[in-house]
Order: sequence, then structure tokens, then C-alpha cells
Amino acid sequence: AACLKALEEALKREPSSWVHLERSRVFEEIGDLDRALADCDSALSIDGESAELLARRAHIQICRRHYHLAEPDLGRAAALAPRDPQPRLTRATVRLIRGDLKGAVEDARAAGKVGGDEALLERCRFEVYAKKLAGVEKTLAAVEKRRPDLKGAVAYERGALALKRRRYLVAAGHFEKAAALGGPGGLSMKAAFHRAVSLGVGLTGARAEAPPPKDKARLLICGLGIVPPYTASLDALRMIAACDFVFNNLSEPEIGSLIWLLSDEGEPTMFDVRGADARWTKTIFRHVKPGKTTGFVTRGHPHVCGGLAASLIAECRRQGVEWRVYPAVSSMDTLAFDALPGSAAFWGQQVLDWSTLYAPETTVDPRVPAVLYFNASVAVVSEADYLRFCDRLESFYGAEHEVFFYGRSFNERPDRVKLSALRRWHGRIDPSYTLLLPPRSA
Repeated sequence: AACLKALEEALKREPSSWVHLERSRVFEEIGDLDRALADCDSALSIDGESAELLARRAHIQICRRHYHLAEPDLGRAAALAPRDPQPRLTRATVRLIRGDLKGAVEDARAAGKVGGDEALLERCRFEVYAKKLAGVEKTLAAVEKRRPDLKGAVAYERGALALKRRRYLVAAGHFEKAAALGGPGGLSMKAAFHRAVSLGVGLTGARAEAPPPKDKARLLICGLGIVPPYTASLDALRMIAACDFVFNNLSEPEIGSLIWLLSDEGEPTMFDVRGADARWTKTIFRHVKPGKTTGFVTRGHPHVCGGLAASLIAECRRQGVEWRVYPAVSSMDTLAFDALPGSAAFWGQQVLDWSTLYAPETTVDPRVPAVLYFNASVAVVSEADYLRFCDRLESFYGAEHEVFFYGRSFNERPDRVKLSALRRWHGRIDPSYTLLLPPRSA
């Protein structure tokens, strides 16, 4: 709060793109991405377009998961700084998330031409995702020879290459070496995790279970826990490796990259909560074919983000498709019990960040339970903005709607209060609190 006040005073004295940029970083730190984005816009209006400012705004759009808005900013940043590989590498990641594998590889290759050996390693990674494997080992060997300090990173990329080729035990050996050598960006921990995945999938067999009969289709619905991929079960990861095609509802690069390594083909879903279940069920079922295994991967328990998982199961029953659910235990199990105790017709949950309710385009379906998470911005929000948040909630549910308010632990029973009571809680809500909104009665 003191930092924000000082930056605000500085802007009152003299508008400055640098101050807007610094305040954008503070707003990002406390989770207020809308204000962080507004500061980026203000900085650009003062100094005009620059690679640094455009890349910063793209970063905020990525944090907001507005990838379609980040991509053009990164393109302009790359044009303004043609010798800097980073805008292209970041756009390659954005394109990978959006399912544009061809564009991602093109960006990574362009970055490899202007960047150093680190950029070449990034290029190798994207080529592996796209199964363009010829020449990858040659590039890795050349980098290893020139840069002994990158041996850990080279070993990691060799592990990724072996994993993509389904040589699981070979991959585990490379990842073990990478974990021992280490490198930037928490490489040791990431390599150790990938070694465990490679061993787990390799020793149990990605295709230990027979594929479906030629006249039958199979759909696997996998939840990877609250911090994917680290909270995923081995069964879920093994089943992803057994899929012929995977729909990925997780946009974070780390889990996305693992899914690209484990599976043959796939595409992102990135569906919104309201009104998308039927559309995405149809899209996914275009790939559900006899003799093939299709996967749908999401966060936490699979019954999250509205009713898509339940809609998929209903369609499996209608068409006679074999289906299986591979869940990870998460807070959703506790919340589901409180939302609809004893109900056999649980249709998923909407997951919301509290600050998104400021945006007029945000919609909430009051027929489906909603889980609302707070963050650090709730500690500094103005009373006027906080009451605007309350107004939005009441517009969907009504002031008398009863909700569950969880404290720091899901092990303790929540408080049951009416939505109208939240109006008196400005300045009293801890960022770790969680609000569960049961469905509104018809």
C-alpha cells in the first residue's frame, strides 16, 4: 500500500512511463491485473510503442489468459527489436498454448537465428513438441560442445527428445543427469519430476492396457490436481500417454509442454464456463472414434469449470462410448460436498478470481456452483470498488443468497452468511479466503 501511494504521488507530480511501468509490476504482484494492464496502456500513451512496453503489456495479457491479445503485441515487439530473441520465444509459447504448433516452431526457429545457444535450446524444445525431430540431436551436441555450462540444459532437452520418442527409460537417464547438473529456472526440480514421470510411465507401460476394440471408442477424463503437473496422479499421466488425441484445458506452459511430450496429438480447449459445455462436447466427440482413445485434461478434479466433464460422460452414455475418470484429490471434493450435499447430480463448478467480476463481460451461471478465490489485491481495494464487486455478485444471485465463507483451511467448517453481509467486510477479507456460492434455486 505504501509503495502504491508513493508511485501515485510521483505520477501526480509528473506523468512518467517508467512510474506507470513500476506501478504495473506492483499491481501484478498483488494480483490486480486490470490495473496493471491500464498502467501499461498509460505508459504506451506517453512514450509510444517500444519493444519493452509492448512485451510488458503482452506479459500482463498472458497472465490474464488473453492470449489472442498478447500475440499481436509480441509481434510488434519482435519487429521493433529484431535482434532480441525473447519476444519471438514468448510468442512461440503463446502460439503453442493456442494450438498453433506450426507458428510456434516458426517463431522458435527465428529466435534461434538471432539468439545465442540458450535460444537454440528453446528452438529444439519446440521442434520436439511438433515432432520435427531430425537435426535436434545434432544441435544439442553442438551446443554442449560450445557451452559446457549448459550441459544440464542439454541433458534435459535430450530427455524431452527421448520422452517424445516414447523411450521412457532412456529419457529417465537424461533427466537424472540434468537434475544432477542443474541449470537456470529450477531445472533440477523440473528434471527430477520428469525423471519420475518417465520411470512411472515406462515401468508401468503407457499402453499396458489394451486399446479399445476396433468397433469401440474410449474417452479418458483426467484431472491433474490444483498445481499441475506436480499434483497429478501417475495413473492420469500414464493415461495421457496412452491417448491418440488429447484436449488440454490447462494453459500454463509447464503442464502444456508435458502433455505435448506425452501425447501424440492434441489441441487446447480454453472454453469459458457459461454456455460452452454443449459446443465443446461436440468438438471433442469429433475425435472420439472407434479403435481410438481420446483424452480431456483439466485442473483439479475433472468435475470443475462448469459441467463439461458431466456433459462428456452423458454423451458417452448416449453413444455407448467407454469412459473413465482419473481424478486428483483437491479442495473441489470438499467444496462439492458443501455445495450439493448428498446429490447425485453434481454438475461441476465455476472457478472465478474475485477481481474478474469488475469486468462487465464476466458472466456467472447461478445454476452451477461457483468457487471464488481472493488474492492480495483484496487487501488494498478501495471501498467503492469493493462495493462494486458486491453489487455484481448480488446481480447474479440476489442479496439474500446464502454462501459458504472458508478461512485459511478447508478442514474447518465454513461460515454460512448471506451475500448482503459481505458489504460490511471491506478491509477484513484475507487473500487466502475462499467463497463458495451454491446454485441459486429456480
